[in-house]
Amino acid sequence: MCMKRILVIGMSDTLGGVETYLYNLIKTINKQQYKFDFLVIGQDNKSVFEKEINEIIGDGENHFYYCPNLKKEYLKTKRWLNSFYEKNHFDIIYLNTCTAARISYCVKGINSNTKLVTHSHNGKADNWKGTVTNALFKRYTTNKSVYKIACSDIAYKYLFSDIAHGNWFVPNGVDTNRFSFSEENRKKIRKQLNIGDDKIVIGNVGRFSAQKNQAYFLDLAQTLDDNYLFLLLGNGELKHGFIEKIKERGLEKKFIVLPSKNNVEEYYSAMDIFVMPSLFEGLPITAIEAQCNGISCIFSENITQQVSLSSHCKFVNLDEKEKWIHAIKMMANVRYDGNDVIKRNGFDISSTVKKIEMIFLEL
Repeated sequence: MCMKRILVIGMSDTLGGVETYLYNLIKTINKQQYKFDFLVIGQDNKSVFEKEINEIIGDGENHFYYCPNLKKEYLKTKRWLNSFYEKNHFDIIYLNTCTAARISYCVKGINSNTKLVTHSHNGKADNWKGTVTNALFKRYTTNKSVYKIACSDIAYKYLFSDIAHGNWFVPNGVDTNRFSFSEENRKKIRKQLNIGDDKIVIGNVGRFSAQKNQAYFLDLAQTLDDNYLFLLLGNGELKHGFIEKIKERGLEKKFIVLPSKNNVEEYYSAMDIFVMPSLFEGLPITAIEAQCNGISCIFSENITQQVSLSSHCKFVNLDEKEKWIHAIKMMANVRYDGNDVIKRNGFDISSTVKKIEMIFLEL
């Protein structure tokens, strides 16, 4: 059987849900059937997981290609893409994206021998410009994609112009062994961070951006008493400003703000409840990771109900802060068998990989 060559688009220099999903996919999928290469857009030759993925593939080659950005260097990027697709021929382009406009990086490579699989990972644009460009490319992306898949119903509706049918739902699966609760990790991380046994840790993992709405935590922190501590992990453009606001409000003792971590699973075990006040999401992989760890979760009503895999999840309107406070107090410190919940709902990475392999085999 001839090995299929697949170009994966979706990696960047920032550790996020899409990047984590792709890393988990490559770790688990059958590397004997597929040769993977990665096209990274506008990141100055930097990508998370480049070293790890090259080592997993293990053939001594570098499988990462770095493309300029069409918005910043249009003509240079067009020439680069023309040259790239002339030199490299793929059986499948696997586009993982949060905007339909990303198809611009695939057009030159799509032909009768190269099929496009598009995977939507978000439910809304960050700003009005993103909304407009997504709308402009939406129908074109729909028509050019041989397979259209999404991590949630909201994500499908956002990126594609047709009605979802067939095997469109492919969740961002997680490694259940990695994200299961560990008492050892809980004790280790809480000791490292000097968190006392009496503290109730409210956790959140995500990029510091308008979408993730971490500023909402400031008001919650002012209302909750000193037994509650916020543990936030992530990088992003709004992180510095958020830390300054913590200082302005005199809330330093109620927050621990850390960078993104490759061992994030250890930090989930240190949390007592996971809270996500996002303005919009596709289907956040961090929410699945948290549930795999057996943590009760509170989500904003802007997040798809598909993220709720057990009775230990609650959705609350962002306008009702008192209900967030009440839910935190009622749901913290309740743990359950998250590993079983993830597997029963088909959100483990092995189930996701089976769906992707079925798609690749058909093409």
